[in-house]
Amino acid sequence: MKNGREWDWAVGMFFSLGREARVIGPEKLRADIRQRAEDLRKYYDDQEEGELTHG
Repeated sequence: MKNGREWDWAVGMFFSLGREARVIGPEKLRADIRQRAEDLRKYYDDQEEGELTHG
């Protein structure tokens, strides 16, 4: 990839495909997709906690 924007686009594109695609490499792309999934999981965990304490 030439720059960060292109890399971010690729990570987002493959992440949005969910289980419809399997990325076999490069490992950095796989790691960045896993990180995006973890960030999303944490976001929803935080949202759920907020609903329990504020809702």
